[in-house]
Amino acid sequence: MQESSPIWACNKCRRRHCFICRDNNSGTCEHIRTADQKRRRSRAYQKKAAAEVLAAKRQALIDGSDETEREKRRITKTCPKMGCGNLIERNGGCAHMECKKPRGCGTHFCWLCKVMWGPGGSMTRHLKSCPIGSDNNKHEKSQIGQLNYADGWDQDLGYDFSLDNDRRLHGVLFG
Repeated sequence: MQESSPIWACNKCRRRHCFICRDNNSGTCEHIRTADQKRRRSRAYQKKAAAEVLAAKRQALIDGSDETEREKRRITKTCPKMGCGNLIERNGGCAHMECKKPRGCGTHFCWLCKVMWGPGGSMTRHLKSCPIGSDNNKHEKSQIGQLNYADGWDQDLGYDFSLDNDRRLHGVLFG
């Protein structure tokens, strides 16, 4: 553990012991329990600090460290696929989007609800809250397999959702 810790562990059996009271019951002495509590508090502090750093980075993206970055976030959405993160701009047309290669991953998805579709845009799906699509291809968020989705895939911090009021998005193309 740490130099100041009274705990040592056997390399063979992995049992923990205390140098101070010579406890061999792995966790029954007060010294081991105190060291475990300190370790848990330290991990909780590290998680909290990491979450605060991430929140600060997200807020910086919203606020924009410069006007160009703020405008980029205002007019783009992020590809929903895990590991991609490509920023995509819709400049007209329908809601069928493709994360274009060479920088993108080739994923097809709905611009409004960001649910990913099958290869090449086959098997269109939408969230129940999406104004596009028919009832037979709408699903609750919990019903879509989110294994391949990035964390926060359906959130685009800084995006101006008033840009989605284009009537062409809500056409009969995917009804």
